[in-house]
Amino acid sequence: MSIGSLTNTSLYLPYDKFIDVQGIKILVLPEVNNEFPVIVASIYNQIFSIGDNSDSILRDSFLSNISTNQIGQRIGFSGPDYYESIGQPSKWEQFSGSLELVDFIWQIESNESEQIAEIIEHQLHTITGLTFKYTYPKQWNYYDPNSDINIAMQQAYSTGIYNTDGMYNDVDSQGLMEVLPQEFAFWVIVTAWDYIEKYFPNNENEWSLKSSTELKEKLPLAYKLYEETVLPVITKPSESFLDSLSFSYASNTDQDIVDSSSEDLSLSQTTITLNLSPTNEEIVA
Repeated sequence: MSIGSLTNTSLYLPYDKFIDVQGIKILVLPEVNNEFPVIVASIYNQIFSIGDNSDSILRDSFLSNISTNQIGQRIGFSGPDYYESIGQPSKWEQFSGSLELVDFIWQIESNESEQIAEIIEHQLHTITGLTFKYTYPKQWNYYDPNSDINIAMQQAYSTGIYNTDGMYNDVDSQGLMEVLPQEFAFWVIVTAWDYIEKYFPNNENEWSLKSSTELKEKLPLAYKLYEETVLPVITKPSESFLDSLSFSYASNTDQDIVDSSSEDLSLSQTTITLNLSPTNEEIVA
C-alpha cells in the first residue's frame, strides 16, 4: 500500500501541505514539521493493511468509499492554545475545500506513547465517523437509536463501563449524537487491540475495560460489532512498528517538499527514513 508525497498546495488554505494515504487526504498546517505527517500516514498505512481477518469484498468497498467521499484528516501544531498564543486563534478551525472532516491530530510535546495515542485516537474517529457510515449504513448510523453501534453503546452505559457524565456539557444534542458513539467506537477498538494499558491508561472514569478478553465477556454486543465490521476492513498496527517510531516536537523548518506546480515532482523530493521494524523502510515525502 502506497503513501503519497508531502506536497505544497494552496487548495486547502490555511493548510498549505497535504499527503495522501489510501484515499485519505491528510491536511497539514504550516507550523507542523515535515516528518510528522509522514509518520501519521505510515500509521494509517498499517491500519489499512491486509490482516488475517480481512474480508476482500468488504475491504474493497471500504477503501472505495474513502476515495469516493473525499475523506480528510487535519494536522496542527501543539493545540488550540498555541494558535491563540501566536495571535491566530481561529487558524486551525479554518478550511477551504470540499473534504469531509471530523477530527484533528496534534503534533504535541510528549513521550512517544502519548503522541501515538493522540494519533491513533483521532485516526479512529475519522475512520469510524466518516467512512463506516458508507460501508455499514445501518450498523454504524450514529443518528439511529436502533443501530448496532448505539445499542452496543447503551449496553456499555447500562453496565457503567462507558461513562461520559460531565464530559460534554458544551456540546449540543445534535453534536452528542455524533461525539458519544464516536468516542465509544474508539474505546472498543483500542480495547480489542489490547492497547489500553500501553497507550491509553488512567482513563477509568470514562472507560473501565483493559483488555480484549474483558471486552468480549462484558460487552458482547460491542465485541460482535467489532468482529463483524471492524476486523474485516482495518488492521491493528503492530506494536513493533509503533515502538520503532520516534518524534520531534520541532516546528516546521525550511525542509524541501514537493511543489504541486512542479512538472517533475521527483526532482524536489526529500527522503525521510522511518525505522520500520524489522528493517528500515524508506518513505518518500
